[in-house]
Amino acid sequence: MIGDKIKKARLLAGLTQKQFGELIGGKGISTVSEWESGKRSPDLELLPIMAKILNVKPAFFVDESEDLSLSFSAPKSEYDFISEQEYTLLF
Repeated sequence: MIGDKIKKARLLAGLTQKQFGELIGGKGISTVSEWESGKRSPDLELLPIMAKILNVKPAFFVDESEDLSLSFSAPKSEYDFISEQEYTLLF
């Protein structure tokens, strides 16, 4: 589901919903929350922007076979702000 992928990538990027929304053109927390919960989907033209901000391939959001660990190449040491358990859940 695209919402789960957005949330995982956003958390790995260390962004709050508010920060992420502002970076993609002034979207509010409620919009980002609705995307992540699956209530709404982002417009397709936003996917390349979101991918660039979150450092993933655009295909990551729409391709069911695309895995975050393959789309995101940063080593764990860059993500010390999340716990080992959270890192394991994401990857």
